[in-house]
Amino acid sequence: MCVEQLYLAQLEERAREKDEMESTAQMKEALEKQMEQHREQHQKQLAELRLEITDKQHRIEELAEYVQQIWDPIYQ
Repeated sequence: MCVEQLYLAQLEERAREKDEMESTAQMKEALEKQMEQHREQHQKQLAELRLEITDKQHRIEELAEYVQQIWDPIYQ
């Protein structure tokens, strides 16, 4: 009887360990998926910001050229 109880206790312990490992693996997978989503979102935001910077730099150059065209005749 004692051997059977020990065997059943070992089986229960193995089942708990297996459940914990599966739970840990699921949690790890969920976290990795979430990190990948955040990484993708971050890359998208960076691309949008770079585009905005490029557009603003182009606009600044256009305005600088416009101002130069206005001021050149005045100072000549």
